[in-house]
Amino acid sequence: MSRRGLNLVDDHVSALREAVSTALASLTADLPWLSSELTTRLLRNDDLRIARERLFAVIAAAAMGGRPVQGLPVATISTLWWSGVDDDGLPNAALLTLHHISTIRASKERRTGWMEDVLKSTNSALEASIATKTRHAGEFSRQAVLSDHLGLHGGAYARDAAMTARICAPRTVEPWRRFGMLYGLLRRTTLDHRSSTVDEDGNPALIVPDLLMAHACARAAPAAKVELARLRSEASLHPYTRATLRDLLRSPHVVAAYRTDLRSLHHRAHAQLDELEPVSPYGELLRSTLDEALETGVPSAREVVGL
Repeated sequence: MSRRGLNLVDDHVSALREAVSTALASLTADLPWLSSELTTRLLRNDDLRIARERLFAVIAAAAMGGRPVQGLPVATISTLWWSGVDDDGLPNAALLTLHHISTIRASKERRTGWMEDVLKSTNSALEASIATKTRHAGEFSRQAVLSDHLGLHGGAYARDAAMTARICAPRTVEPWRRFGMLYGLLRRTTLDHRSSTVDEDGNPALIVPDLLMAHACARAAPAAKVELARLRSEASLHPYTRATLRDLLRSPHVVAAYRTDLRSLHHRAHAQLDELEPVSPYGELLRSTLDEALETGVPSAREVVGL
């Protein structure tokens, strides 16, 4: 994100934190046990980067032609919801989020729509979580990975885009929802890139983007797919295993396919945003955020004899 983009976003960080604090105070009075758990999660995850991530609705509101502050209620709802994603706390966080929506001064129609959006994204995230936990190691496919990412990040950003559009662009709720889905998918790939250690040969921790692993499996023979999964699970134990898997993940064919896939997803997201004709400079900010998926962390190719 550019320095100008960071300035535009950071102008609203304090407002979001204040709004979340106000919401928590109200929730503590109404649902003390659940809200205390939520408060602990939010305090544990309270840093500038996470606050910026939750401001998507504020940026989207301005890109729709509204005022940034109009997206603040949605950003607050999103912050409450995301606090439960880790440690299987999503059902409780969703319950608190729905209760918070019921207290917002808005039309019954809007509150009902928002509740439906939250329930839809919660179900989607839970289904993705269950699928991830129950999937066999050898079933690491591109389709499965995209389904997981769309279920959590895609569904969450689609929800935030739709909820914001109900305020600022009620005639284009579904187009914005589709954009949010793609935006969330690319945000997930960017986050995966940030944590990836595929290019860090000396790092004993091997963290692999799921989509990259899926492309490696797609180019392996059936028996080799199981071997790739084994290498990944044992990479933390053996230096040779880490080196072998790193080389396989950086083979030219795997890296080229991965980069092509990201470019295709990136193009689809840009095309969807172009159709919405977002207002400057917030439209450019959304575009620059999409571009991060291509600019960060795609591993360098390396010639190797693989599986």
